[in-house]
Amino acid sequence: MKNISLKNKKQININLLHLIKKPRLFINQLNRFVFYKNSAINFTTAMIIKFLFVIELELALQFANYFALHDFRFIIRSECSAAIVLFN
Repeated sequence: MKNISLKNKKQININLLHLIKKPRLFINQLNRFVFYKNSAINFTTAMIIKFLFVIELELALQFANYFALHDFRFIIRSECSAAIVLFN
């Protein structure tokens, strides 16, 4: 059996610490990736919802404008997702 010098023992300890820290680093990188991926999905979903809301609002305004031109009374209620048209 070989005698290990003090320098080699330190080197072995450093290598073992490096191996112990590596999985933690990998897990941290993985968690960071998952966070960014989820953020990207959340951002994309928010943009899709915003886009659909803008289209819906545009259609509601066109609908309201059509009835306004034909002398109907209309109300767009904010608590509803679509335009509610009330006739006299």
